[in-house]
Amino acid sequence: MTIAPRNRTITLSEEDIQRYRCDLIELNKKTSLDGIINSVINQDIVEALDFLPSGFVDLLFIDPPYNLNKDFKANSFKQLPIWDYAEWMD
Repeated sequence: MTIAPRNRTITLSEEDIQRYRCDLIELNKKTSLDGIINSVINQDIVEALDFLPSGFVDLLFIDPPYNLNKDFKANSFKQLPIWDYAEWMD
């Protein structure tokens, strides 16, 4: 596959993937601040929100879906009407 000259995508080797994967967490129950501090949560934000401590963050950067029809490996995303998407983002 040819990569565009200005593409800044980071490609990890299989060794890198295995090394960094052990540092990722996924939430499946309510957690305390101590349980997530300095951690990377690798999970759908909608699934994770219910397990995060109330009021633990002042500002959160997330990567919401782009509201496009897209198939990505085992995941499918369907575009929502703009008002539904805006409500979901709110």
